[in-house]
Amino acid sequence: MALGLFLEENGLCLTATDDDATEAKLGVARGEVTIEALTEWLRPRVEPA
Repeated sequence: MALGLFLEENGLCLTATDDDATEAKLGVARGEVTIEALTEWLRPRVEPA
């Protein structure tokens, strides 16, 4: 996933479970999740690596 690589290259990691991350990706793909909503979803799930 491009997001994972981006985070890794910037010294960060995603702490979401695989199931949660998959649901988020599917929501984006289906057009059900806006950029704003994805940003808010990511904030508590990204931390330093």
